[in-house]
Amino acid sequence: MNKEKITMSGRGAERILDLIEWLASRSEAVSLAEVVQALALPKSSTLLLLRTLVEARYVTRQTDGRYLLIRLPG
Repeated sequence: MNKEKITMSGRGAERILDLIEWLASRSEAVSLAEVVQALALPKSSTLLLLRTLVEARYVTRQTDGRYLLIRLPG
C-alpha cells in the first residue's frame, strides 16, 4: 500500500476531530450519508476524512459500507 503524507489545514483538523467525537457518541456503525447530514459536511470531504481514519485504523468500514469507530487516539 502506498502511503502518502496527508497535510491538513486547521479547518481539516477541526473536521476530523468533530468526526471522531461524533463517531464516539454512536453505539452502532453509521453510513456516509448519516455523517454528512449530522455534521453538515460536503460528501467528498467526509469520505476523505473517513478513508483517512480507516487507513489509520481508528475506524473500520464494514461489509455493508457503514463505518464504526474502533479506537480513540492516545
